[in-house]
Amino acid sequence: MDIIKYLSNDSTERIAKKLLGNIISFKDNYGNIFSGYIVEDEAYLGINDRACHSYNNYHSSKNNSMYLRAGTIYIYSMFGHNLLNIITQSEGIPEGVLIRAVQPIKITDAMINNRNKNNYEITNGPGKLTQAFNINLNLNGKKLDESQLSLDITNGAIPEHINLSSRIGIKNKGIWDSKKLRFYVSANPYVSKIKMRNCNFKTCGWKNKENLKCNGQNFQY
Repeated sequence: MDIIKYLSNDSTERIAKKLLGNIISFKDNYGNIFSGYIVEDEAYLGINDRACHSYNNYHSSKNNSMYLRAGTIYIYSMFGHNLLNIITQSEGIPEGVLIRAVQPIKITDAMINNRNKNNYEITNGPGKLTQAFNINLNLNGKKLDESQLSLDITNGAIPEHINLSSRIGIKNKGIWDSKKLRFYVSANPYVSKIKMRNCNFKTCGWKNKENLKCNGQNFQY
């Protein structure tokens, strides 16, 4: 399926849910390639969503990427961390999905150097994954598959079960504080804030990838 159609032919909530298991890849300026399965994300629903940057039709140079077509990359910085979002819907409908965590296909030396970590904490958060992948603000406004960032929607993994919760860090936004717009692969150790006792280290929560280990890592907790 065409990437633009994939990211615009359904509600943003459903798109966020079906993005789980898809593979996101980035090639940095040094030739390093970083890839991982999306294991956690959040939907942001545009002008009516009080937690969304485009709430109440707010439109500025900083959030302009939100108003572009599906497949546009929207990156902003918060507390010194770059956060990666994929825009959904047609141009002028400012909705998108925040990619919160990925399971690396392979933990590379470059990832370890970028994060100074070598365990599940390497990509288990939105700022962590962009640091591990060396993703910066230069990608903002560019298009998937027309830039250094790409999305593979055909060769991913299928979650055994998808959990829903309220979004992380959303406060004082009325009913939007408790809206269940966060989606994550149940039992996957790369999900942010997951308790290790709730993880399945054999399957990592996938049902169609018998040989997909948690990177072959044998971490002890």
